[in-house]
Amino acid sequence: ARAKKRLFEGLTSGATAVLNAQDPAASDMAEGCAARIWCLAESDGQGEAVAPPEGVWHLDDVRQSPTGIAFTLTAPPSAGTPGHPPEPVLVRAPLMGRFNADNAALSLMCVSALDFDLQRAAEALEHVPGVPGRLERIGADSDRGPIVLVDFAHTPDALERVLQTARGMLERTARDSAHLQDAQDPAEHLQDAQDPAGRTRNLQDVAAHAQDRPPTPSDQADQDMAAQDVAGDAATPPRPESRLAVVFGCGGDRDRAKRPEMGAVAARLADLTYLTSDNPRTEDPHAILDQIEQGYDQQRKHALDHGERPSGSPAGPAIR
Repeated sequence: ARAKKRLFEGLTSGATAVLNAQDPAASDMAEGCAARIWCLAESDGQGEAVAPPEGVWHLDDVRQSPTGIAFTLTAPPSAGTPGHPPEPVLVRAPLMGRFNADNAALSLMCVSALDFDLQRAAEALEHVPGVPGRLERIGADSDRGPIVLVDFAHTPDALERVLQTARGMLERTARDSAHLQDAQDPAEHLQDAQDPAGRTRNLQDVAAHAQDRPPTPSDQADQDMAAQDVAGDAATPPRPESRLAVVFGCGGDRDRAKRPEMGAVAARLADLTYLTSDNPRTEDPHAILDQIEQGYDQQRKHALDHGERPSGSPAGPAIR
């Protein structure tokens, strides 16, 4: 943190410092910084400890689906032109994970600080590729089969965030499948999704309460995301059962204390777990897997069978 703070201490009054109010270190980074400070907040008053009110940007209505994320970003009046306060911007990106909403919003704030057009930058984000190995979706061009995500999670906290994201996507997919199963004509759902007047019909989980308030940019995001899912799934029968499976291992000659902790995270958040060897180095690979398994709650109905990952196989050993 000290090294990062030096970056902010070196900024001049003509620069802009962009911070996330949710970061515990944000206030420390802002202290003593001579630059104009902009911070990202998710609730009223959250950013005031980091930046003055005229520097607070608001991130609202974050949505996640198997096709990506969407949210509304509202800039403070100071970020607009005199007499023309900025309008809320609807942002969509083909990125997985709640944390990427923060990353995308902060990136747009940086772009705005450099005097680029915020709306055009938001539109460009719709085509941005994700980072390989960071909640990377495999087989994203296919509308059939399981949703497969790859992430370089190697700590209990990182594994928990990934599984929570995957669980949210799974629940969203299950709700959309339920909509399809209840519909007599899937094409009617797609027609409603393409018809702005039908925004409060079908497809949207928020439709019930959206009718009682003016539509927001996030309503449009939900509509567009649901329309994409329906378009892909209209010809595919809903799956009778959806489960969250995780494949992971722990490297050898490294932090041994995290192994049972990662096992406990998987036991709590995943329906199925595949333990596999991950570069054991000088350690016995079976001993590493035994330590991971110690974190499992014995009351959980997890059946574990661990061993070496077969050469060329994308998954660990089968659960029996």
